[in-house]
Amino acid sequence: MSAERIAAALERLEAALQRHPGLGLHDDTPAVARWQGGTKFITGRPGGGPQLVTDMPAQMGGAGEDVTPGWPLRAGLAACVATVIVLKAAARWLERFAYRNA
Repeated sequence: MSAERIAAALERLEAALQRHPGLGLHDDTPAVARWQGGTKFITGRPGGGPQLVTDMPAQMGGAGEDVTPGWPLRAGLAACVATVIVLKAAARWLERFAYRNA
């Protein structure tokens, strides 16, 4: 998605939240972990959908065939930080574009 599209989406979101602040609050889907034996788990949404399989390395009693439970935590944090950077960059682009065209 281009900076222009992201900036436009941010503008729409900001306008909607200013009109209806409660739109920013919502319940997120819970994650359910199902034990598969040993140190292996399958985690997903209660109603189905994407799933994540985790296991520990052999040195810790697992099979070592899947990511460790800590990896998705770090991956999620990295994706969250990267997303904020992109959103901030798009907002800056919008500010500069609006300033130049004022």
